[in-house]
Amino acid sequence: MSILKDLYYGNIKPSERYVKKESEYHKETVKLSNDIDEFIKLLNNKENELFERIIDTIYAIKELSEEECFIKGFCTGAKMMLEISNYKSNNFIDF
Repeated sequence: MSILKDLYYGNIKPSERYVKKESEYHKETVKLSNDIDEFIKLLNNKENELFERIIDTIYAIKELSEEECFIKGFCTGAKMMLEISNYKSNNFIDF
């Protein structure tokens, strides 16, 4: 299947990533999760609710940032392709 068909049928999902268990990313994610679980045990209910809201907001901001970076990167790549396709040398004959 072509990349355009994959895109059309929703087979391309850049936001979905699969993490290798032996990767540094996975190790750090597990460490963070364990630290958060340990920290939550120290909190009372009101503090826990506030902390959960803070974490949710951080993830929402991260998602927005990743989306914007993806779109900006895609647009930059498309602009590069347009520039390449329209490039005419002042010094050499194009083939």
